[in-house]
Amino acid sequence: AATFERAQFLEKQQVRRREHQWHEKEKALCDRQEYRVRRADEIRQQRQEANHLKELKKKQAEEAARRRAEEAKCALEVALQKQEEKALRKQMLVKEVTEMVGMTTAVRCKVQQSNRQQLKLEEERRNTERAERAER
Repeated sequence: AATFERAQFLEKQQVRRREHQWHEKEKALCDRQEYRVRRADEIRQQRQEANHLKELKKKQAEEAARRRAEEAKCALEVALQKQEEKALRKQMLVKEVTEMVGMTTAVRCKVQQSNRQQLKLEEERRNTERAERAER
């Protein structure tokens, strides 16, 4: 009877040991599965963060390109306005010079006309003097 009880006791211990080993294996498998899930989540989160940063950099680059394009457009508009102003100033100067040339030409014509008139008057005076001398 004592050996039977002893055998039953040893068998119960062996069953408990096997159950404990089985639980330890189950626990190890669960821990491993949890680790894999946790690691997959970490990797997914890292990828999401990397993608977010990549998207953010892309948006920043697009914004910088848009700003550069806007600045270039403004600079072009300023340059075109300056060019237009320069063309208008040139046009005004050409007009002023043309008017001056016209006025100079008019003055020269008047001076020539005045000179011709003086020559004519001088000629008439000489002719009158000759005629008076011839009569004497």
